[in-house]
Amino acid sequence: MLLKKVRLENFRRFGKLEHEFAPGINVVKGQYNEVGKSTFLDGIIAALFENPKSTSKELDKYQKWGVDRKAKTAIELGADSQDYVLEKDFEARSVRLAALKTDEEWTIPKQVADKISEMLGTSSPTLFLSTSCIRQDEVRKIESGEKEISQSLESIVTGGREDRTALQIVSDLQKRIDEILKGTKGIAREPGLVKSLTIQFNNLQQEINNVKAEVNTVESQKLELVKITEQLADLETKFAEKEAVLDKNKRRREIEGEIKRLEDEYNR
Repeated sequence: MLLKKVRLENFRRFGKLEHEFAPGINVVKGQYNEVGKSTFLDGIIAALFENPKSTSKELDKYQKWGVDRKAKTAIELGADSQDYVLEKDFEARSVRLAALKTDEEWTIPKQVADKISEMLGTSSPTLFLSTSCIRQDEVRKIESGEKEISQSLESIVTGGREDRTALQIVSDLQKRIDEILKGTKGIAREPGLVKSLTIQFNNLQQEINNVKAEVNTVESQKLELVKITEQLADLETKFAEKEAVLDKNKRRREIEGEIKRLEDEYNR
């Protein structure tokens, strides 16, 4: 998105202010003793993000002192090869976003907010300020050497509020990653999370393999048991048959003995 022009009326210290922006980096200087830059930024934020239909008393802070009529804002901007005008009237509680090439208009606050958020890539005023402008106090820190230039610029761009730059965050993350990976590339007295989990996984995998081997053994023994059971049933059947034959032979011998005895008695 490219900011082209800002108009403010009855906005805090400004009765009427109009400022045009050129492509690239723009430097904004206060008109009187460097005063008014923060108010100008507040005007841009109000023009982009505030809802003039809101009944919040917070909107009263934008009204120029000693003037009855509330503020009006207008912003001309470009995005996706299209030019837009965003107008807000806090007195009439109205909002209008117009696409100049297509004549499209949006007048419902939610639709306007969604469209602006789409152009900016954020709906956060804080993130917008942190990524779109460098305040004077940040420039002074760079000039005075209070902070390294790279850290100062990173803090500005990333919207840091606790003096933690991207380099510091990356460094902390790398330390944490090193702790997690400790022992994965060599022997460590106290291995990190990844190595510990790897050891646990390998132990569990070994236990699983042992259990699988035991299960296979049991399954094999079950098959062997079935065969033995079948053989035992066959032997029991044969044993019963043999036992029946033995009983018959015994009975036959008894009968033969009785016949022999009777023959002996008869021959006397």
